[in-house]
Amino acid sequence: MSTCLSVSLYPLLPEYESFLDATPEKGVIIVEYWWQAPNRLHAPKKRGAVPAPHGTKTSMVFFKRILAGDKCWCGSAKTFGKCHRRSDDWTYVSLDPDRRAYSPVILVERIFPQINAAHVRAQLKRDRRLLPIEDAPDRAEWALPAHPPMVNDIGQLVIGTIKIAAHGLYLETNSEKRLEHMTGLVTQLLGAGLGASETRRAEPQKHFAAPGAR
Repeated sequence: MSTCLSVSLYPLLPEYESFLDATPEKGVIIVEYWWQAPNRLHAPKKRGAVPAPHGTKTSMVFFKRILAGDKCWCGSAKTFGKCHRRSDDWTYVSLDPDRRAYSPVILVERIFPQINAAHVRAQLKRDRRLLPIEDAPDRAEWALPAHPPMVNDIGQLVIGTIKIAAHGLYLETNSEKRLEHMTGLVTQLLGAGLGASETRRAEPQKHFAAPGAR
């Protein structure tokens, strides 16, 4: 992770920068998920065979520079220098669904165990917004893309994944705001039949040592 890909997505995200000059007082670490479409590496080996339409999900880590006088990433309207700027640790952040601010990265999973798996799978497969990752007899998984779509050389930006497995329907993402956004979309799509849910949260990711740091 010596350098970062230089990508310009939209006004809120200027060019990502190299980690070589990264320090806590200069900016934040951004963690994002990307869906990569099938390519020649996934092409079928037999002549005439149809390639699987499933892509893959990957995570990328970038450094984003924020000047002390810039608005803080958290949306407080305070300057970075008077809000979340710090010298003792790093804060991993992820873009909010409304693209107005960032949230701390917290790995979260919401499980709906009481579902009709066949019905839910059929509904999700019909939704053209979802990007397929896996479709096996005992499980299926899709990525939920950011809207409007954001595509570059890495792939397509997504905010989380929706998975059907043995114990129910799983929503997985990396911030509380993203989880609530995904829950609202899935509830709208599938209705009240989802039933009760259980939410699991990991600790926020904060500590990061830049390359060459001691």
